Amino acid sequence: MGEWEAPDESVWGKSRGLDPGLPPYPLIRHLLDAAAMALHLWDVFLSESQRARIAEGMGLAGRLERARAVVGLCAGLHDIGKVSGFQFCSPRGSEYLSARLAGERAGMSVGRSGHDVAGLHSVVGVLAELGFTAEGDLRAAERLAEAVGGHHGRFHRAGEGGVDPAFLGGDVWARQRVAHAAGVLGLLGAPAAPGRFKAPAAVLVTGVVILADWLVSQEDYLRERQRALEPMLADHFRRSQRDAPHLVAGAGLGRVRLQRKDFAGAYGIAGQPNPLQRSVMEELPRAVGEGVWWYLPGHRRAGGR
Repeated sequence: MGEWEAPDESVWGKSRGLDPGLPPYPLIRHLLDAAAMALHLWDVFLSESQRARIAEGMGLAGRLERARAVVGLCAGLHDIGKVSGFQFCSPRGSEYLSARLAGERAGMSVGRSGHDVAGLHSVVGVLAELGFTAEGDLRAAERLAEAVGGHHGRFHRAGEGGVDPAFLGGDVWARQRVAHAAGVLGLLGAPAAPGRFKAPAAVLVTGVVILADWLVSQEDYLRERQRALEPMLADHFRRSQRDAPHLVAGAGLGRVRLQRKDFAGAYGIAGQPNPLQRSVMEELPRAVGEGVWWYLPGHRRAGGR
């Protein structure tokens, strides 16, 4: 990777429900939180078969660590579209913007787009600037963009519709999108682009991104981090990795482990299973792989801002 300017931490990612006496939570910090959580979800919650299917869909069969890093990157770029006119949607958030960014307020406030759509339409160019390009299927970068754009649960198609260029700002804003992406990419070890990114794999990855974003967007956690930001982004990322298991446990999100019983005990039937029942018992687990159930109880929703 080349040398890029540092992410401007006056670009905010979260402001609602946080300590009003402090600047809002920097976007680069939120992106790193989400990336760290996605890596943890890959390690702990995705089943072996789900990890394999994602890797296969990326053309990375047998190279799970590389696929894992790409999943972390998708989460780490999910809000890249907030480096845009989104910054002016909150008066409290925008008052902390650096002068060089705030100077474009008038022009960038005219057009309106969702930050998910802004991310969809800007991330491919950002990654190309960083040299993150696929060697094979040209759809790979667009599919990653669709995962970024779908992090609120609605998919948009790359190349359809668009964003008012004024909403994305001028050169200083474009450089900051690259700077934010470079910060995430670097701390993930600068993973290479996958040769392809098939739709079924992208759907699974988007689910991981949505869950990771939700877990690190809880207001009590954000207030804790807001009040004691680490000086270095690398230290922040390491803290986010340490926090991930506790956030998962605190949200009541866990794997359901069922007690295994023999046939007679499970069904209250004396004797042995018939051939069809035995086939299901013995062959189905091998066919579908280890499954995983997530239990997500009612929980206070984290604000979009």
